[in-house]
Amino acid sequence: MKAALQCIEWRKKEGAVFMNYVGVDIHKKYSVLCAVDERGRKLREARVEGNAPFGFAQFFASPEGPSKAVVEACWNWGLIHDELEELEGIEDRE
Repeated sequence: MKAALQCIEWRKKEGAVFMNYVGVDIHKKYSVLCAVDERGRKLREARVEGNAPFGFAQFFASPEGPSKAVVEACWNWGLIHDELEELEGIEDRE
């Protein structure tokens, strides 16, 4: 099962809103996030050490426009989902 989250902080660029898509690859001691735009172009990638909520918040605060994230279905996806859900500007989209 994958949990989808949407960053609801909307930012406009040149009068248009662009959707970003973020994949979250979960590991025991860290996660790797990769954001792409609507055309599949890589926007940024980051490693969040310790799966720290601050690291996730920092990542989701930087892309222009709203973001939808997909969390890897693995042993601790629920913990990461819950961390992301608690961040300001992230809405559960299940």
